[in-house]
Amino acid sequence: MRQLYDEHVEFVWSALVRLGVQPSDADDCTQEVFLVIHKRLGTFEARASIRSWVYGICLRVASNYRRGRRTRPQAHEDAEKVSATLATSEPGPEEQLSEHEARAVIDEALARLEPEQRLMIVMFEIDDLTGKEIAASLGLPIGTVHSRLSRARDAFRSAVARVMRDGNAGTRRST
Repeated sequence: MRQLYDEHVEFVWSALVRLGVQPSDADDCTQEVFLVIHKRLGTFEARASIRSWVYGICLRVASNYRRGRRTRPQAHEDAEKVSATLATSEPGPEEQLSEHEARAVIDEALARLEPEQRLMIVMFEIDDLTGKEIAASLGLPIGTVHSRLSRARDAFRSAVARVMRDGNAGTRRST
């Protein structure tokens, strides 16, 4: 269990944040994921990779978290705090601004997607799960995963274009 934790804790925490868990709550949700893993590890069947199985648990924990958040007031976390938490090194001021702007556009575009589309983009493009791992995690045929991913990519490109056009992600600077 310790080796599993060491190998996957950063992946779990990051996945939870990308799936809508506030960074301030991600440690608690990460702990919940590993409690579920501990309880169910004996039932793991190697039909899929351990990573996709863990990701499936992350999906359920994040979903339960979001459902619970609907009944409580939403705490607003600014993008800079999230970026600082996820950053591994200290870039210079220009790089930080550019990174912040890009993250703001991506975050806003993802927020404009339907939940299923956002999930597909996050799982494939951000969490680097393979189509096969996504299919196993969601219990879908691989062809369905590919068609949903294609539609999600199209929707994401359109959402990015709208964000850039509208300037709703804090990307416009006054001159």
